[in-house]
Amino acid sequence: MPKNGRELLAILKSGVQLVCSMRLHTLIYACRGAVPVVGLSLDPKIDAFMDALKYSRLVQVTDLDTDKLTAALSETAAGAAEMKPELEKEADAFRIEAERDVIGVLELISK
Repeated sequence: MPKNGRELLAILKSGVQLVCSMRLHTLIYACRGAVPVVGLSLDPKIDAFMDALKYSRLVQVTDLDTDKLTAALSETAAGAAEMKPELEKEADAFRIEAERDVIGVLELISK
């Protein structure tokens, strides 16, 4: 289990094929690394983030059963190679949006 963001990024860059998490920042790091994700949701933040991703699966924890989770993981893993170029585009779009947000904040605080 990674202890911090740097360790998580190192793991993602090492060739992880799929991430399944209910933690927002883990999903964000996976997105940034263009790694396919299955989000487990108990939180509206997870729902909103996963809704913004075109190539992802969301499983509600309240409806979770072994079959649903296995299906989401299997479907995501099966399409991972084909998704990679689109995931990379999606990651770049999120990076650009984050940079714009940072610039906007810096402009606000410099006034």
